[in-house]
Amino acid sequence: MHPNREDIENYLSGVLGDSRSREIERHLAICEFCREFAQNFREFLEDLESAAMESLPEELNRLADTLFVRGLSSKIIDLKQLQSEAAKEIFLAADSEAGESQALVALGTFYSEVPEMVLKVMRDNNAGYDFIQLISEKEWMTSNVLVRAPEINRETITGEDGRAVFTERLPAKIDHLKWQLKFPDAIFDLASLKYDPEKVEYEKEVTLETDRKDKIRVKFQGKTEGKQIEIAVLSLEGKPEFNTVKIAVSCEGKNQFKNVRNAETVSFEVKEPLEEIRIRLYQ
Repeated sequence: MHPNREDIENYLSGVLGDSRSREIERHLAICEFCREFAQNFREFLEDLESAAMESLPEELNRLADTLFVRGLSSKIIDLKQLQSEAAKEIFLAADSEAGESQALVALGTFYSEVPEMVLKVMRDNNAGYDFIQLISEKEWMTSNVLVRAPEINRETITGEDGRAVFTERLPAKIDHLKWQLKFPDAIFDLASLKYDPEKVEYEKEVTLETDRKDKIRVKFQGKTEGKQIEIAVLSLEGKPEFNTVKIAVSCEGKNQFKNVRNAETVSFEVKEPLEEIRIRLYQ
């Protein structure tokens, strides 16, 4: 006996009981008529969902993406190597074509399925450095991402354009290396700090907090031996106790990394901050 239409629709919508769902599954496996109806209804549900998403305002789509990234922030995303034939289909405008000068050389291409992102590792022979470019359909997701190759102890953070430069050359062969991505748990922007140049020593302290109650205390100090900022993580998502956190400080295009445990304070040497300082936390 064929199941009725309502049962099949409820089965595909996920609201049917376990026992009845198993009966429907067994029937669909042997009945072409019901299987075709189920497939048509499944496509209808997918079209309905797609139409609903397209009708959402852009800010709601962005909010959904933000919540998705927040769900990934505490996870390490392992990348897979993209095989050479597939990698040829994903290129940068700066990639050298056959017969052209090999000023830019692709060292490797890697990808993740969730989220859908591609990492290109490049070498600029003219400039003498290696860099990475993170690519995604949602370009805003490619910034502030911690990219690391733990086997060779290299890590960097992408800028607003999804690009980051390594301060030291990578090995010529990187196919065997494990590459990982990590999204930030929190981002803080510290405006340029003014000080009185006539004072030999000075300090200024500020507390910064995100909308999800991540809070840090930053103390800017000028001493005879140089300038530095001290950072203490006060809470993550409103919780004063947490595991080890990596603090990344970016100033004038340079990144510094330090790990901090609960209630610890760490110091970073900085030049006079002519530009704003960006502080990111990765748990």
